[in-house]
Amino acid sequence: MSWQDDAQGMEWKTQEDKDQMPRIRWAHGRKVGKVAEFGRWYAKADGMPTPPDGWQESDLYDDGGWQAKSMMFAPLLKRSQAFSVDDAGTYTWHDHWQKGLKIYTEVVCLLHGFEEPVIFACKGWTAGRVIGAKNSVVSEHNEFVHKVANQTAKAPLPPWAFWIPVGGSYDAKGNPIFVDVGAGQQKTVLHDIVLEGIKQAADRETLTRLYVGKELMQYGLHMRNGLVEDGWHTKRRGNVAAEQPATNTPQPLDDDSLSF
Repeated sequence: MSWQDDAQGMEWKTQEDKDQMPRIRWAHGRKVGKVAEFGRWYAKADGMPTPPDGWQESDLYDDGGWQAKSMMFAPLLKRSQAFSVDDAGTYTWHDHWQKGLKIYTEVVCLLHGFEEPVIFACKGWTAGRVIGAKNSVVSEHNEFVHKVANQTAKAPLPPWAFWIPVGGSYDAKGNPIFVDVGAGQQKTVLHDIVLEGIKQAADRETLTRLYVGKELMQYGLHMRNGLVEDGWHTKRRGNVAAEQPATNTPQPLDDDSLSF
């Protein structure tokens, strides 16, 4: 069997409380003057005692964790919530976004090389660059991989049918490529994030290589439907100390701005 056959008979809902799932995020690479630091995927060791295949021990933060320059993930569903930060650095959650607030997004994913689902936590530029509806890693993958596969699949394929390879952008010499982010006092230079190895419509060999397989596709279906039935995507945080994902100027991302 293959991706052309395996989605037949699957019915997934449009959106088990799993807040304790391991969490991953993009740790920004920065360039200050001539000093450049590459970006990387990062997970705290206390939430992920065993690293995914290919991840290495990280000394990026004092709390200990794992890191990887690139990864492959398959998104199941997401939720977003507005928050604010006062002058004292206190984070407060809000039920609705309005001008001046920031948006924190969590995406439940399958992660290549790891047996459990994880949460990709992001905001601001990272959220837009990875999961935004336009000019993002996910939107390019949808165009070059998912839509191409659906042209010959015997049933519509779910968004998690193919791995999404993602990591930092590098030039031919292996140097990280940086982009300007933000404006005014918040302007900074960050390591760009890209869809790795896919620049045009995928051929059959690429589709076969990226296909998660029938077993994982069914597992994703089970996980997604369980999350929807539990109402995970509608739950909101109360006003406790908000987790602080990577900094930078965020842009509002509503449900319609994400491509899954």
